[in-house]
Amino acid sequence: MIVRIVLAVFLVLAAAEASAQQPPAVPTWVRPGLVVTYTGDSAYMRNGAVTQPIAVTMTTRVTSVSGNVVAGVTQVQNGNAPLSQTISWWCSSSGACRSNKAGSNGKFWVDPADPVTSSLGPNGEQMTVIGNSTYTLNKHVYNATTLGYQNKATGLRLLLVFETTSGLVLEYAESGPAEQMHLFFQTMR
Repeated sequence: MIVRIVLAVFLVLAAAEASAQQPPAVPTWVRPGLVVTYTGDSAYMRNGAVTQPIAVTMTTRVTSVSGNVVAGVTQVQNGNAPLSQTISWWCSSSGACRSNKAGSNGKFWVDPADPVTSSLGPNGEQMTVIGNSTYTLNKHVYNATTLGYQNKATGLRLLLVFETTSGLVLEYAESGPAEQMHLFFQTMR
């Protein structure tokens, strides 16, 4: 009898704990019609040196938010070269993204309450929290959290800096032996 009571209490507590664990959420400020702009650079690498660098502007418009899934369109442009590309994408709050261009998406947020679970690298890499600090960008000071990933075998490094309370991505960088990219938040309207 005591074993049954203990087992029943354990099952009730386990069920309560499981129901309390919520998946990551899309921040409430992410809504259809929101436009976010980033600027940055991309370059190929040869023997550790940058080759063929280009400056890019990425303008993302959210087209829909449904539950924990956000869809949008990102326009990638370069003023100095004939580069203009439109990427249609969707991302779940758990970090999984799909698009019409492999390895590309327009995700610009993390769940500030669950940043590690809500952000994945372009190939599903799980990032970890590196730390918190102030972060200055375009003369504005943010309280920021930094996430990172490094694979010593492949040389891939990922860095994601987000505003700690909102989840807005302020900086994103990918670097590897053959290519690197850096993006910096500019505007949101």
